[in-house]
Amino acid sequence: MKILAVCDLCIQNALFECIRHGDYSFPDHEWGKISDKAKDLVACLLVTNPCSRFSASDVLDHPWIKNSDLECDQVLLFTTKR
Repeated sequence: MKILAVCDLCIQNALFECIRHGDYSFPDHEWGKISDKAKDLVACLLVTNPCSRFSASDVLDHPWIKNSDLECDQVLLFTTKR
């Protein structure tokens, strides 16, 4: 069991490193049901340069937030492992 936990930690650390360097993607098997506007917002929040990254005000002005009553991504946000 501990080996699995270490592997999960390694995967998580690798993911954080990729995000930190701006090397990420939105794979269809996980993000296929997410709208392009939602993915755009996430991408704007993951910009590595803090001066270019979205501010809270930018987020509130983003079309996915402003038009959230018009479209809603209905996907399972998390699952539990058994």
